[in-house]
Amino acid sequence: MTMAHLPQAIQTKIMKQLLGLSLLSTILNLLLFGPKTTETMMERMDLEGLPGGKSSDNYKKANNKFMKYHGLSSIANLVSMCGAVGHASQLARAFV
Repeated sequence: MTMAHLPQAIQTKIMKQLLGLSLLSTILNLLLFGPKTTETMMERMDLEGLPGGKSSDNYKKANNKFMKYHGLSSIANLVSMCGAVGHASQLARAFV
């Protein structure tokens, strides 16, 4: 089945949903995950220079927090990219 067989309203709805998903995950990353990742990275770097360095409990907690936010940021980027690729694919199908 090609896009030509789908009603125009369905094509438009799918494309808007994919683009909206991409936009939402980008905004989440920009306003929430990105700043928190940077903040915890700086906290972790500051703790490296203190006595105990990377083996201290505070560093381990900061590192776990950093890894959590970094993972969420990576997932948000992946979702954004998948939404954009899906939108581009739907757009290309509409021209074929």
